[in-house]
Amino acid sequence: MVMPQRRDSEGAHRHWWEDLPPAIRHRLRQAISEELAYTRGQDLVSSPQTKGTQRYDIAIDLFRLMLSIAAVSVIIMLLMLACIIFLYNGENLNIWRF
Repeated sequence: MVMPQRRDSEGAHRHWWEDLPPAIRHRLRQAISEELAYTRGQDLVSSPQTKGTQRYDIAIDLFRLMLSIAAVSVIIMLLMLACIIFLYNGENLNIWRF
């Protein structure tokens, strides 16, 4: 449980860390230090991306998005065509009339 704040009038929002119980402060301090160590380790291991590779990644993502939208559009158009053919022919399902 959180201890009552000692400084309610002056900048109480700045001193929230001191108002936590010591066990919770210790647990949070460990979690934060582990997270910082992990992210610093990731920064050292990963190579920095150049601007060209970032543009390449964005271009690939946009191309995938374009293909997805095109595929959905084609599927919708085919379904609409099937509905129109069904409604136009009624019960006669002979689509190819020669």
